[in-house]
Amino acid sequence: MISIDTNVLVRYLVNDDKRQSKIARELFEKAVQDNDRIFVNIITLIETIWVLELSYKFKKSELINVIKDLLDYEIIALECEQRIESALSNYTSGKADFSDCLSTELSLHRAHSKLYTFDKKCKEQALFVFLK
Repeated sequence: MISIDTNVLVRYLVNDDKRQSKIARELFEKAVQDNDRIFVNIITLIETIWVLELSYKFKKSELINVIKDLLDYEIIALECEQRIESALSNYTSGKADFSDCLSTELSLHRAHSKLYTFDKKCKEQALFVFLK
């Protein structure tokens, strides 16, 4: 199994730099040929979503599709896949950012505690405790 960082995943997803995107695609193709997998850790996933949203102006619906595609792509091994699936469900139905939803899922899983926050976007979601 190989592991990739944010810039490789972003190049693969957006195909915006000819040279680097080509190398990223070749890396994925080689993994498929070798029957290998590509590991994407939580930090890489969060950074990727952040970059796609802020730098590439992806809409929430597009980000949801990217996350779903990564979950469905057999070659990709996502760290904490079950937490990501739960976070995606909460992100889809609520106003909180994906990173907040994932952070909450990780907190619930490890600390059995809701996530306390000042973030107003999280105010109406039951997984968060909004601090006024």
